[in-house]
Amino acid sequence: TLANYLAVLRSPLAQDTAYNTLRLAGIMTVLTAVIGHPLAYVLARTPSRAWRRAILFGLVLTFLSGGVTRAYAWLIILGNKGLINQGLTALGLPTARLVHNETGVIISVVHFILPFFVLTLLGALKNIPPSLEESARNLGATRWRVFLHVVLPLSVPGLLSAASLSFAGALSAFLFPELLGGGRVHMAANVIYETILTDYNLPRVAAMAALFLVLA
Repeated sequence: TLANYLAVLRSPLAQDTAYNTLRLAGIMTVLTAVIGHPLAYVLARTPSRAWRRAILFGLVLTFLSGGVTRAYAWLIILGNKGLINQGLTALGLPTARLVHNETGVIISVVHFILPFFVLTLLGALKNIPPSLEESARNLGATRWRVFLHVVLPLSVPGLLSAASLSFAGALSAFLFPELLGGGRVHMAANVIYETILTDYNLPRVAAMAALFLVLA
């Protein structure tokens, strides 16, 4: 009934979850774009087969490894006694808290959605004629100006498509926030799951899921 939808809309938990999910998904998408655009550009333009194969291997490896495998791998790397903190300890530096908080969730989800972003943007960058960049450099533009005034504007349609796909993937993330967030990072899929476990109020959960779908 509509009463379930009204109850969800008035719920402080649902409001905080919606805000938190949108905020984190936005941060993840921006970070993915910052990392993924240069990777896609190198794939589209580098004459080196070795570079292309290395980047593609790293991206495909992400697809081939399962979500649970990746999540536990990040726990090993980012954990309190993980590889990064062991390295910091060996250097005499204080350890960093990288799991059971937003940091670990953001890192793991960005790693998950990065291949989707890069491979989507790659097609758009390949459609930009290299002669336009060569002309700009011949007219005295630096590589940075060529990127800002030629490559970036022409890649905007592909960038928007890749960012939309990445944003959708970040919005629906469940496994990584659940394992690396340690119950402290509230995103929509996790709150829906926890609501089922604690209350088993299926009408309320159905309303929450429907509203989240509309929001997404």
